[in-house]
Amino acid sequence: MQSGWRRYTYTMPPKANTGNWHPQIEGRRFAFAVQSLPEGFYYVGDQARRRFHRLYLKPGDQLNLTVNDSAMEMSGKSAEAKVVADWEKLYAEIRKPAFDFTKIDMDYTGFFPLLNAFLPKADQFKSSIKTSNKAFNSWMKLVVDADVESAAMNFLYTPRGKHPNKKDYPPYYQTIIQKDKFCDSRFLRLGETEGLVNHYVLFASLNGTNPPAKEERLAWSLQQICNDTLKGAYLSRNISSYKALDQFLAAATPLRSHLVTERQRNAYEEAEKKLHTFKSGEPGYNFNYPDIAGKNVSLNDLKGKVVVVDMWATWCGPCKAEIPHLKQLEADMHGKDVVFVSVSVDEEKDKGKWEDFVKKQSLGGVQLLLPAGPAWQSSMA
Repeated sequence: MQSGWRRYTYTMPPKANTGNWHPQIEGRRFAFAVQSLPEGFYYVGDQARRRFHRLYLKPGDQLNLTVNDSAMEMSGKSAEAKVVADWEKLYAEIRKPAFDFTKIDMDYTGFFPLLNAFLPKADQFKSSIKTSNKAFNSWMKLVVDADVESAAMNFLYTPRGKHPNKKDYPPYYQTIIQKDKFCDSRFLRLGETEGLVNHYVLFASLNGTNPPAKEERLAWSLQQICNDTLKGAYLSRNISSYKALDQFLAAATPLRSHLVTERQRNAYEEAEKKLHTFKSGEPGYNFNYPDIAGKNVSLNDLKGKVVVVDMWATWCGPCKAEIPHLKQLEADMHGKDVVFVSVSVDEEKDKGKWEDFVKKQSLGGVQLLLPAGPAWQSSMA
């Protein structure tokens, strides 16, 4: 092995239930080496499943990573590796119900007690971080706080059977909004930070004392972030949410000075370029999905009509709460040249559940099932 390189190995499981699996690599062990990197946190990810595993590396470390269908397990001789692995196991208690909402169907009546019980465990874990690496100890405590905050906020903004009112929130949520948030430059070296900042700004906009007006939201959001580089990261990530070119230019153009890296500036240019295709008079996206009778329906089939598109799922509580209002709107528009199209993002395995729900609820309009299943969820990780 070359001097200055470090060896890491990972083991593939004996079997994986994925369509892209290659039997010839089942149960094999692989090794890779990298040149010495700056000490800090790094991530090994499964892009297809949007999973990642956090690692802490320093010169001289050797780690083993075992990957299977449901988890990644890390083992290593360093004290830092043990602390990270121990935290990952403990954090799973709230991470899984907070993030894996399609697999763990838990509403706030189950999660809030779980969170309250977990907070003392997190504090105790922070107190136990006493390796000889003082920089790591301080960094790891930051990670613990960030992870708990991330899980608490992510839970609020994922579809659940029941959603809480603010009066139902545990006291912990009152500690999240803080002056001069995200000033610590160490956040720039954590792979989860962009998602954490996004959730924080959303939480602050909905729970702060002075919520911003819609047209001022982007500029207001940057004011909630202390670090200039993180401001640019937040801006480049969120400018793609605009669907109209005029709104994009009005909100984002005055803030371009915050885009300090080439990647951030490219994100701006790409977002503006895409919106030029959505100018008034341009053709709409010609979707083509099967209806409840199995017949494909495309946007072109509805040419000449006003088309109202609603995205929903049978497992989405807020979506189902909107159904009576949608039915009322359809009744109000009866006899007019308007078509209501409801596109379900239920997984293919739940097709029968979707069909039963449509029939039981006597849903009108055009009912379509998105064939891609849960791929849309990648935008929420």
